[in-house]
Amino acid sequence: EAITPRPELIIVGVGDDARLLCSMAAMLQWRVSILYHLTDKASKERFPEADDIRIIPRLGFEQADIRGKYVVVMSHNLELDREAVRKLLTGDVVYLGLVGSKYRLEHILAHIRAQDRNFDSGLL
Repeated sequence: EAITPRPELIIVGVGDDARLLCSMAAMLQWRVSILYHLTDKASKERFPEADDIRIIPRLGFEQADIRGKYVVVMSHNLELDREAVRKLLTGDVVYLGLVGSKYRLEHILAHIRAQDRNFDSGLL
């Protein structure tokens, strides 16, 4: 009998929708981590189902261990979302999702391409 590790989800954001996603992933028995900068909303009281609350410096997303994990960016702050996507969209992540409109995604990707001419569009 094969025993595989629980899938791991990293949620970048601390809004009410992040709380709901955390609860749903926990119900599915995923391992859930909240990744965010220091704020009152990034707490075990607000995210009781989370396995881990990881506090990072603002825009310090490169500190996250994303190898083999699923990531959903949902801070709803353009600067934070843009930097999270830029730093977390690598070949190490299994899945990177962004909550927002298609226009928002295109805007973020255009900014990333302008900043990094070597951006690998094959990751999309």
